Amino acid sequence: MAFATQTTTAAPGGNFFGIAATVVAAPFIWIARGLDKLATANRMSREINDLMQMSDQQLAVRGLKREDVPRVIFSRYGHL
Repeated sequence: MAFATQTTTAAPGGNFFGIAATVVAAPFIWIARGLDKLATANRMSREINDLMQMSDQQLAVRGLKREDVPRVIFSRYGHL
């Protein structure tokens, strides 16, 4: 059984079209990441507000104390 391998080397300065595509795509990637972070922050804010509007008894049924609400929500989204 024979195996063939091929080795290529990039031209100095890299591939122009690859670099150009990266430069053109970069702002769109940045905007998409920003929108994703904004959506996550909005979701977290709504969850905190919903829990904070509950009575202490309702929170206790869920196993929470009012002072724990932000920590629980932030840790749920990996921010703590």
